[in-house]
Amino acid sequence: MTYQTSDSEIIDYGIVTLPGTQALIRGPLPKNFGEGGYICAIGAAQTFGRFAEQPFLTRVGAALGRETLNLGLAGGGPKHFASRPGMIAAANRASIVILQVMSGRSVSNSVFENPGAGSLRPWGSPPERKARHAEIEYSELYQREGKDFIQMVLEETRANYLAEYDLLLSRIKVPVLLFWFSTRGPEYNEVYAQGVDRPAGGFLGAFPQLVNAATFSALSGKVQNHASCISGRGLPQPLRHKVTGEPVDLGIAPRYPGHNNYYPSPEMHEDAAAVLIPKVREMLSLAA
Repeated sequence: MTYQTSDSEIIDYGIVTLPGTQALIRGPLPKNFGEGGYICAIGAAQTFGRFAEQPFLTRVGAALGRETLNLGLAGGGPKHFASRPGMIAAANRASIVILQVMSGRSVSNSVFENPGAGSLRPWGSPPERKARHAEIEYSELYQREGKDFIQMVLEETRANYLAEYDLLLSRIKVPVLLFWFSTRGPEYNEVYAQGVDRPAGGFLGAFPQLVNAATFSALSGKVQNHASCISGRGLPQPLRHKVTGEPVDLGIAPRYPGHNNYYPSPEMHEDAAAVLIPKVREMLSLAA
């Protein structure tokens, strides 16, 4: 999913096809794509830069005088990239890869399979059974099976998540900068509420869902370089028509009509770039 259709009144993401693949990514492509040497970023919608004219990667490239390749994928998880040879080949032509800490709700387990993006469906479902938002599936599972069962499934999912990052990292052959980009820090309290419509929000947590301090510690121990940006600056973000300036309500923030209150705001991308620029500069200098 590229968001171009849903967000066309607000922003033009310059969608292009990644050469050698059928993948649609946020443009522009680097002019030196064939030779490499650009800065690449792999991640989910936060890396893609939904509702941001200049995602953090674009800002980093401009500050350092480097071309960039944005491989952000809506709902992306580590396995989605590890299983795409064309994307891996493009990443391995980069000087470095900024690898986002992605959500754990995009990971399969013994209960749910993840056929794509952030949606799930139970294993063995009939073909006509469509995948649904992870929060819906986990909420219904919790209401049926209770807290102890859910906690067991979450721990299994976190283990699978780390294994999928192992696979992805094994296929990236250039220096990696692991990047935590969220409104929260890694630690969070799992809340198991009763009597609410979607209790899963309380135990999945804010983005990156399911990733707690122990999981992040294990993940960051797999790389030499990591950086964190914790910011909510600019949220909720007003969404306006790119021509008329009139408010546009996409229905994504019921408590804030006409706003974005989930995806990083432009100000948050500024904060992310400020954290990343010195780290990326240092890594490029060492690589040179």
